[in-house]
Order: sequence, then structure tokens, then C-alpha cells
Amino acid sequence: MDVRGMTSGASFDITSRRAAMRHQEPESGCFTSAQAAGPLPRFGSCYFILRADVSRRASFTFAGSERPDAVDRLGTIDRMASVLAPLFEEVAAGAHATVAWPPHVVPTLGVDGLTVSALLERILVDLARPRPHPSTGVAGRVLDSGIEAQVHGPIEMGRDVDALVADPAFATTGTGDRLRALSQRYAFALEWHVGFRVRASDVSSEFRGEAVAALAATVARHGVVDAAAIGEAERSLRQDPERWRDVGDPAEVLRLLKQLWHVLVHDGHSVDALHLRGCGGDDTHL
Repeated sequence: MDVRGMTSGASFDITSRRAAMRHQEPESGCFTSAQAAGPLPRFGSCYFILRADVSRRASFTFAGSERPDAVDRLGTIDRMASVLAPLFEEVAAGAHATVAWPPHVVPTLGVDGLTVSALLERILVDLARPRPHPSTGVAGRVLDSGIEAQVHGPIEMGRDVDALVADPAFATTGTGDRLRALSQRYAFALEWHVGFRVRASDVSSEFRGEAVAALAATVARHGVVDAAAIGEAERSLRQDPERWRDVGDPAEVLRLLKQLWHVLVHDGHSVDALHLRGCGGDDTHL
């Protein structure tokens, strides 16, 4: 969820939002960041940017809402102190979060060497600037750190979506055609971010295990793993699960494909997306 340029809207009652988090299931997104591939790409290769007024019915938590202390980290767009306080505490303590599996340390918000002064500049200066086109800049490798956004109430494509940002691996595929049709139908922009790709031979077993490294060779197209290749593997699994029996049952294969995507975000290289300006998706609002 991109919240650049948002101003304070109708106030939420924090107590009622805490109760809602315990009993309801809002639509989840993530607070914006400077990374072209989105604020938390571990959850997918494409993301929607919602219009500013959606923030009036959104709540935010630092880190995931599944945490036992999530309600203490809860805020709204005009009451963000309880969200930002633990963020600044983590940055002041060294700007990293520890992940249980696989055991490793990740930089806060995916930014190496983040300091309190640099974070303040991002909040006070960067968020006030126009959103940069996602085909430029750094893709970002955020897997385990971010500010989660919970949108309360339905999200309607034609009313609430400002743009769809997609991985360039889909640009020349049937999926890309469907994304173009979707953007035209609901009159929002379609943009391509810088993408992720990695050679199957470069996938190490250290990050997500030997089974994922072996799967990379099966999934790769012309020796390269990208979002479209993983998507094609998932489609093949649904249509012909017997083909994947040597890898595991469908649930196991899906788990490994998800972890392969994590490897792609963690170790992949950006794709030069500038040539995609002529592929039917750019920064022009349709």
C-alpha cells in the first residue's frame, strides 16, 4: 500500500481497531518504501498502489499483525507514534531484525546501514516527493521487515487502485496481457518494476536448503529463474501434479516454490525494465 503524499483523514478509534484486529480479517498490504519492487516483495512479484483516501480506513503495525505484541504497535495515518516508536527503537539498536528460520539477520526495512537520521529523512523528505517510477532505482530485498497496513472494508479496483506494478518477467506473457486488460478495464496505471532473476546454477542451498536449489534447475527457463518461470511451474503443478511427484506432493511443491521466490528476492538481479516502456504498460494513467 503506497501512502506517499497522504494527509490526515478521518480519525480511527484505536481501541476499536485493536478489537477489530482480534475478530476480523482486513485486507493486508504494506507501507511504502523506496524499493522499486515494493515494500515487502516476499509476498509476491506484483502489487497494487492504493489511492490516498484509502488511508482513512487503514491501520498500521510495525512488523506483522500476527505478532503477539501487534496491538501495541498499532496506529492510524494520523496517529502513528505507536507504529514508529518500535521502528526507531530497532534502528537505534542497530537497524536489524533476527529471523528464526533460516537463522539470519535482516536489515530494517531492507535498507543496509539505516540510521535514525536517515530514517527521519525518508519520512520527512522522501515521502513528500512524487513516487519514482518503479522501473528505476533499487529493487529491494525485503523479506522480513516492514510496516504492515490493514485496510478495513472492501477494496474496489475502479475506486481504490491508483496503479498496478508488475514484474517485467510477465511483460510478454499471457499474464501480462491480462494485466493490461485489467488496467484498461478499471482505468489505473500499469507499471513495470525492475524485476528479479537469477541463474539456476547460482541458486545456493545455504538460504532455503538443497531441495529449493535442486528445484531451481527444474523451474528455470533457458537456465534462468524469474517470477514468470515460478508461475508457470505452479500452473503446471495444478494441471499435472503427477509430473511433480519426484519433488513431493502438491502442498510440498507449493512450499518449495514459495521458498524459491524468497531466494529470487534475496539473491536475484534486477532486470533492465526501461525497454518495457513500449510494451503497453508505462507510467501513463490510462
